[in-house]
Amino acid sequence: MDRQLRGAHRPYLFNATAILMLRQFFLQIPQSLIDSARMDGMGELRILFTIFWPLAKPVLAIVAIFTFMGSWNEVLWPLLVVREQALMTLPQLLTVFALGGGAGSLGVSLAAAMVLVVPVVIAYAFLQRHFIESMAGAGIKG
Repeated sequence: MDRQLRGAHRPYLFNATAILMLRQFFLQIPQSLIDSARMDGMGELRILFTIFWPLAKPVLAIVAIFTFMGSWNEVLWPLLVVREQALMTLPQLLTVFALGGGAGSLGVSLAAAMVLVVPVVIAYAFLQRHFIESMAGAGIKG
């Protein structure tokens, strides 16, 4: 049982979209900013935590939202890995419920869809400020 839980999250260990977004963001940071930090006597770790980390908050928020949405909405992988109903994720349970004939009417299906949307809306609400900052800063050339 514990083995099934550990293996269920492995497809999300590496996210190609997140790697691409972070790479492109860090390539946009001017080399002169890094050079001036080195001239001020900063080490590599201090540059990472005092310059890169604060600048990367918007892109990290976007990566967090996209990764959460991707893993939350995933149904196929948990259906392949987890067979016990006690270990199923909420999207997986609702899919089994809807496909198994438990959702007889359209209203029940729409209520189930609403339950699935709520965690994503909550995650966006917490990260909204960073999300808006990244969108506002996307058009600025420096």
